[in-house]
Amino acid sequence: MSPPDYYRILQVASDAPAPIIHASYRTLVRRALGSRGAADIAALHSAYAVLGDRQRRAAYDRERAARTDAPQGAQDAGAGTTAQCLFCCETS
Repeated sequence: MSPPDYYRILQVASDAPAPIIHASYRTLVRRALGSRGAADIAALHSAYAVLGDRQRRAAYDRERAARTDAPQGAQDAGAGTTAQCLFCCETS
């Protein structure tokens, strides 16, 4: 089983600045409180605990890059899937 992709869980790009990660986390938790189970909220908390801390995020990025030989852009693209921006709803 592969480790979770925290960027995908928080619906942000791997180069997203800290304020965007924080805003996405807060938005997703608010949405999850009304409709999802505790497991989804726990995944959001775990992802934010890593990506919200500068040192833990750097270590995660190094580990994530070591796991794959694919270029960084291919990881963000989600291996051929489209992603929708949480804030403007634009698809990429």
